Amino acid sequence: MDNVCRRYYLVVKDQDSKEKTYVLNYFSDDDFGKKNYVLSSIDNLTLNFDNEEEFLTFLRDYTGVNIDNSEAKIEYKANKRIRNLEIAYSDKSLLKPFASTSKTLIQDYDLFMEFFTHFMKSIHKQDFLRYMSNKNHINNRLQLLIEEYIYQNNRYRRKDIKEHIQNYRVIRDYFLGALEYNEKHRDKINLEAFNQSNNDYVNTPIINLNTEDEFLNSLSSREEILKHYTLDQLEELGVLGIFDGLDKPKKLILK
Repeated sequence: MDNVCRRYYLVVKDQDSKEKTYVLNYFSDDDFGKKNYVLSSIDNLTLNFDNEEEFLTFLRDYTGVNIDNSEAKIEYKANKRIRNLEIAYSDKSLLKPFASTSKTLIQDYDLFMEFFTHFMKSIHKQDFLRYMSNKNHINNRLQLLIEEYIYQNNRYRRKDIKEHIQNYRVIRDYFLGALEYNEKHRDKINLEAFNQSNNDYVNTPIINLNTEDEFLNSLSSREEILKHYTLDQLEELGVLGIFDGLDKPKKLILK
């Protein structure tokens, strides 16, 4: 892994034929209608679902893709090879504040500084740092910066580390690695602060809908709903009343 801006692809792959269908990006403003995604926009979508089955059902209903005996994947290219990333579902909800406010770089300064403070404490735990490095949850460049900062006492590397981890992919890799580490070790990394931060983004819904549309029910704010539905679609679903007084969006998100 390295700290660069990549293009990511959301793929449904038939496990028998190995045929792949690329799901076009109708779920975010970035690269709308194209094959490629910003990674944070994929996570901001998939974090609304509990598991792969729910997500595939959503993709079938809204894009028409065949999901029989299929799996969902995130693909990207590195060193001329196609590689895959784990899809983040709702059990990785601590990513939600970062995914919902970021593109390639973290946009929310306060949120980033909360993470940076946590990160600089956690890397002093040798067992954890070794695990993250061995499992490739920390990329080679970041590993070198950390080693120089801790073991060679190069204090100026603190600034370099800070710049390096402002990348959403780096933070994503860290959290997935820390969650994995906590599942396997008694002496856990404390992630409670980020679970608490999630209350503002995930656990305290502004809107609680009960419709036949499960994806719509999973959205908790007017802003999220208007990213995925037009007012005409909401009127057909019988929930237009929550948007009284708003103009119709100019763009259809799902076609």
